[in-house]
Amino acid sequence: MKNTRSILLVKLRGLSLGGILMGILMACSAAYVRAELPHIVWIMADDLGWSDLSCQGNGKLRTPIIDALASQGMLFRTPIRRTAHVL
Repeated sequence: MKNTRSILLVKLRGLSLGGILMGILMACSAAYVRAELPHIVWIMADDLGWSDLSCQGNGKLRTPIIDALASQGMLFRTPIRRTAHVL
């Protein structure tokens, strides 16, 4: 009887300690506020140069949707491109 009671007390202590630790971890994770990640739009087009957009200074072509995206976000003014070397 004593052996069964001591085993029950050990299990009860373990469950209590686990519950307390779980509560602490949940409280800490609720207090942690995740930083908002940036929204990234990657536009790929065949044979589109950096000067082919009106937001980059081209007065002949109109690109109003891309201009609106550029006005609300980041615009790269110094493009760097490396050519592919095929042997």
